[in-house]
Amino acid sequence: MFVAFNIKIESFADYFKVGNQIYDENNKQIRSKLKNLVIQGGSFDGSKIEAEWFPQTNADVFISHSHRDKNLAISFAGFLKSYFDLNVFIDSSVWGYSDDLLKEIDEKCFQRASNTYNYACRNATTSHIHMMLATALDKLIDNSECLIFLNTHNSISPYEVINKTASPWLYHELAISKIIRRKNLRTVRNSQSKTFSDSTAKLNESILQFQVLYDAPLTHLINLTEKDLCDWIRKFSPSEFALDTLYEIKIQELSSPLLD
Repeated sequence: MFVAFNIKIESFADYFKVGNQIYDENNKQIRSKLKNLVIQGGSFDGSKIEAEWFPQTNADVFISHSHRDKNLAISFAGFLKSYFDLNVFIDSSVWGYSDDLLKEIDEKCFQRASNTYNYACRNATTSHIHMMLATALDKLIDNSECLIFLNTHNSISPYEVINKTASPWLYHELAISKIIRRKNLRTVRNSQSKTFSDSTAKLNESILQFQVLYDAPLTHLINLTEKDLCDWIRKFSPSEFALDTLYEIKIQELSSPLLD
């Protein structure tokens, strides 16, 4: 990853259709049958699960967002594709499927005699899937050129204290984007094949009725405004790579050695 941005936006509804076409098209890539991932003896192949359900991509932009802002993220991806032809990865296309996958695996923890799930087994399966997911997200962020965090009232709590998030996944993404290695542009561009891979997700809305708030690290993110987006559109030339135009607009806030 080269740089991470923080943006507060309300709506990009005009671009939802474009973004949703990307989202739907790549949905096919992640709908693998779990039975194909079971190895001899009834065990699950963790490496294959990570490869099939959490596929890696060298995206230009990684969009980090609250699950409640899924449509906004899709629309924003459509905007980036329509104007700048950027390859975008929407993070819910990874973690959105974790509940579906976990439910499949948890069937091995079901105790028919008592019609309940084994608590210890459930803890183990959850830890495995969440570790796969966290690792996959780390790799995706590392392989992307930049991260854009959609800062809304759904992702950052507007109550009590500033910069708190109730989402463990947003906390993880923001935290890892702060500590992950920074690459200069030459390194990022040389390592990317510029191929696009995305997928869709159906998020299980039955969320536990308790809440944990995490400090959301935002100080390392460079702020983007709607004015910046307008300047980006105005200054962009199809003969250039779109992110270079954005970096020129935000040049004073970027670390110059990384631009080499």
